[in-house]
Amino acid sequence: MGRRLATRQLRSEDLAAAHLALIEERNPPINAFALVRPEATLDRARQMDHELDNGVRRSAFHGVPFTVKDSLDTAGWRTARGSRIFEDRVPDADATAVARMLDAGAVLLAKTNVPEFSFWTETDNDLAGRTNHPDDESRTAGGSSGGESAAIASRMSPAGLGSDVAISVRGPAHCTGIAALKPSRSRIPITGHWPPVPAKFWHVGPMARTVRDVAAMFDILHGRDGIDENVTEQRLARTPTVDTSKLKVGWTSQPAFGPVSRQVDRVLENAATAVTDHVAVVEHTKQLDSLAELDGTRISAILFIAEVVPLFSKYRGQAHLLTDRVRRMLDLDIASTTEQQDALDSIDLIERILDRYFGDFDILLCPVCPTTAPPHNRSHLQIDEESVPARAVMRATVPFNLTGHPAVSLPFGTADDGLPINVQIVSRPKHDEVALSFAAALESRRPTSTTSANRGLDYDVTPIRSRSVGRRSRMRMPRRLRLGGSSTRPP
Repeated sequence: MGRRLATRQLRSEDLAAAHLALIEERNPPINAFALVRPEATLDRARQMDHELDNGVRRSAFHGVPFTVKDSLDTAGWRTARGSRIFEDRVPDADATAVARMLDAGAVLLAKTNVPEFSFWTETDNDLAGRTNHPDDESRTAGGSSGGESAAIASRMSPAGLGSDVAISVRGPAHCTGIAALKPSRSRIPITGHWPPVPAKFWHVGPMARTVRDVAAMFDILHGRDGIDENVTEQRLARTPTVDTSKLKVGWTSQPAFGPVSRQVDRVLENAATAVTDHVAVVEHTKQLDSLAELDGTRISAILFIAEVVPLFSKYRGQAHLLTDRVRRMLDLDIASTTEQQDALDSIDLIERILDRYFGDFDILLCPVCPTTAPPHNRSHLQIDEESVPARAVMRATVPFNLTGHPAVSLPFGTADDGLPINVQIVSRPKHDEVALSFAAALESRRPTSTTSANRGLDYDVTPIRSRSVGRRSRMRMPRRLRLGGSSTRPP
């Protein structure tokens, strides 16, 4: 899209209008969005067309639409944080990540749905309602960036901004079969994100259908802003690529990351096999098995609650406006100082285990989630013959929030029922480029039967007279183009 905009084969206004039409057509059963403002989007697109007409191209994203999770501030656009308490809140300034996308010439298309205050693995709230999986309405698109993942997977958005404190870009990407990066904590500022705590563990991350697009967004987003003190890395003109042929890759699943379904393990093993001849080493390692004794979901809960409950308690007087889940959080007991220190000591131990691992390997290949997208409102996950608490969905993701390691979620296969399965690619802290380069190499070796590939990972933008949109629509698209391609999804 960016190349065709640059050569003026395509106009940003038409591209934005086509996406808005797809939202009108496809969104009702999915409910991915918290806010859509068509006129504001089209006005911005016209401005970007004017710049392109006059030879100004700010970046590869100039004139390209993007969406934003409703936990990130957008100036002049309501940012409700999934809560009725903030349903009239319109910020004056953009979050740093949003500002950088806009400075790059991207066009804000819509705000995407979140669980209230972004604290759960399913996207549902009392203000915007529940987001459904694009392929199966009985299942979740994940959380807390579930609206973002559903919008991108169903082609209503090309790419967008999510955030991740335990699973929240990688899990939704796994559920819907798209790509996402949880960066090193030192790389992308969370300035303008809410909640701001626990600041050390929140990460703003790009989400798209291809690693190429995720990496292009990372180029725009990374670098310190002088506000977020956890981001220490300087902004580079362009992040370097890495020679993947020299990489040493280890892969593991159980017991390090808890119970994992046989179908997820099968896809993980296929991913490891796919790169055997393209990297220096691929080894099934047991080196991380000791992580099984360090449940990151429990560790994170102790530390999160200590910071989140005091913040959320400010709204105790408006408890009638809160969802049941957040109201219950207000009554949680904060762990003692000793328990919190024990949790911090456990993080130090996880870091030492991972440091030893990354002394031998450059890449860790592991699961994202133990199953495919779960059904809505389940208190337990069924993993083959075993039932585990729903929080176990985060066992393979939350450790890397606690330690700050970069991690890519990449679709690589499907379950027997056709739902997507992603693998997780982890590298050393501050080595996001290594994770992205390996993810791109692995993506190029992905089976053609992968669900996300069948959707048409690259946008197919063709003249309006030549095609219809999706499988069921005969709706006329705006003026010059249509967006569609082969799609396996119902809407």
